[in-house]
Amino acid sequence: MLHLLSRLFTPKKVGIFLCALVILSVTFYFWFEWFVSRKWAFMERSIDGLEQEARREATSREPLRTPAVAGDAWPFYAAALKTLQQGRIGVDSEGFLARTPKVDRQSVLKSLLSAASAIDGLREGARHSDALRHPAASDPVRRLEETSLEETSVVIELARVAACQARVLVEEGKSREALELLLDVAQFGRDAMACLGGRGYYHGISVIEEALEELRDQVVLHTWGPEELSRLAGALGVLDRTLPSDDSQRKQALAESGRMMLVEDPVVISTSLGGEIGRRTMGPDWVHLFSMRLYKADAFERWREALIAPDWEPSWADHVGSSELSRLGYAILVQTGSGLECRTKLRLLRAAITFQAGLPVPDLDDPFGSKLKSVLSPEGLKVWSVGRDKVDDGGRGPWKRRQRPEESVSVPDIVLEVKP
Repeated sequence: MLHLLSRLFTPKKVGIFLCALVILSVTFYFWFEWFVSRKWAFMERSIDGLEQEARREATSREPLRTPAVAGDAWPFYAAALKTLQQGRIGVDSEGFLARTPKVDRQSVLKSLLSAASAIDGLREGARHSDALRHPAASDPVRRLEETSLEETSVVIELARVAACQARVLVEEGKSREALELLLDVAQFGRDAMACLGGRGYYHGISVIEEALEELRDQVVLHTWGPEELSRLAGALGVLDRTLPSDDSQRKQALAESGRMMLVEDPVVISTSLGGEIGRRTMGPDWVHLFSMRLYKADAFERWREALIAPDWEPSWADHVGSSELSRLGYAILVQTGSGLECRTKLRLLRAAITFQAGLPVPDLDDPFGSKLKSVLSPEGLKVWSVGRDKVDDGGRGPWKRRQRPEESVSVPDIVLEVKP
C-alpha cells in the first residue's frame, strides 16, 4: 500500500498539485476582489442615482402663512426642541387632545405655560422663508437626528404641545390665533420631512397629522367663519402641492443609509446579522464571511429591490434587529402609505372646508384610488377615500385609523363627515 501511494504521490506530482492550488487560489482571490469591486461600484452608482432622482422629485418649500420673514427656520426649531427636551414639560398631550375625561385640565394648562417658549420658537421658525440644511444649522440638526428624533420623539411631542395650545386658544375665543398656530405646526412638519432627510420623514408625517387631527376637530365644530376657512383652504392647498412624496423620501433615505454604509461597518457580527427587507431576511452566508463590502453591497441591493417592489409593505416585526445594518434598514423602511394617508386626510379636509365655505366641493384625486368620493345630503357632506386596500366600502369607516397593515386584510374607508 505504501509503495502504491509513493508511486501516486511523487514529489513532482505533489509539487504540481501545490502549484496548481496556489494558482487557483490566487486566481480566485483576484476574481473575488474584482467581483466585490464591481458590486461596490454598482452600489456607489446606485446611491448617486437615487440622490439625483430624489433631488429631481423634490418639491418647493412655500410658507403656509404670509408674509414670511427672511431667514432660516431651523435655528428657531432647534432651540424650541432643545427647550422642550431639557424642560421635561410632561404635558398629557395625547389625553387632552383625545378629550379624555380623566385628564387634569389645570395640570395641562400649567404645563403649557412652561412650554410657552418652545411653542414660541416653533411659531417663529414657521414664519421664516426658508428651512435649510446649511453649516449654520448643521450641528443642531445632527444632534436632533442622533438623539431627539430616534430616542425621545421630541419633534412629535412639540407638535402635540402646540396642538394643545391651539385648542386652549379656541376655548378662549382666539380662533384666528389657533388657526395660525396649527398652520405653523403643519409647516414645522413639512420642514422636518424635507430638511432632516429620510430619517425625519416619518416624524414629519406624524407632526402634520397632529395638525390635521386638530384642524378636523375644529372644522367639525364649526370653529371658523368664512374668512378663516378661506385662509385655511389656501394654506392646505399649498401644503398639498408641496408635500414630499413617499417615493422621493424613501429614495433619499436609502441613499443616506447607503452613504453611511460606505464608511461604516456593522457593530455586531453574528448569525443574527442581516438587512431586513419586508419579510425577507438576508443573513450572512459563507461568501459574506470573506468580505464585509460584499455583505453591505448585497444588503443595499436588497433594500433597493424593496424600494421598487410595487406591492411591498413593511411589517413592524421585521424591523427588529441588533445590528447596524438593521438600524440603517429601519431608516429606509418608513411605513409605506403613511404619507399617502396623511395626504388623503389633507384632501378630505380641503373638500370639507370648501363645503363649509358654501362653495362647490372640489374634485380631488384620491391618493389610494382615482377620485375622492362624496355624498351631499340635508345632513351635510360625507367625503371619503377608499383607503389602503383600494376597495370602496361606500363611505363606511373611521377618520382616524391606527390599524397596521399586517393586522387585517380588510381596511375600511377613510371618512370625514361635516354638517352644513
